[in-house]
Amino acid sequence: MSRIDARQRLKATAGQTVEIHLASGSTLSGQVVNCHQEWLLLTIGAQGIIVPHDAMVGVSGLSAKALAEPDKGSEDAGAPARMILSAREVTLNSALRAVSRGRGIVRVHAKGHEYRGRIQRVGKDHVDVLSGGVGEWEERRNTLSSTVLLSGVDYVVLE
Repeated sequence: MSRIDARQRLKATAGQTVEIHLASGSTLSGQVVNCHQEWLLLTIGAQGIIVPHDAMVGVSGLSAKALAEPDKGSEDAGAPARMILSAREVTLNSALRAVSRGRGIVRVHAKGHEYRGRIQRVGKDHVDVLSGGVGEWEERRNTLSSTVLLSGVDYVVLE
């Protein structure tokens, strides 16, 4: 047991519903899709939720079992196509870059603040969220870019 970390237990809980308790005081209840080195992928209804491990303080419903090695055969079964990442994309930054390439709308929750829009760029320690109107023309005319430090991110909702 001394060699087992929470990530391995979260991976073993894939397909089951857990409650994630965040440092911000929020609780997320959703189905575990997969657990990567730095972040967890949950689904709540039809929405994907990326939760950085650094934002988590506790988990209810965690499996007593653990997966020692990543399951190389799975492709995040049950996840919407926009959330599937290749095996090499395991960092939080890489996951957010993949979301950025898909140009989907996200809601970034960070220490009581919400930033809604498209991820414009992902830096080493921050993400730029571009909010604006609906449609490409409106986004060009009415834009506001907010920079969010990754250290403050509680979770990211993929709309």
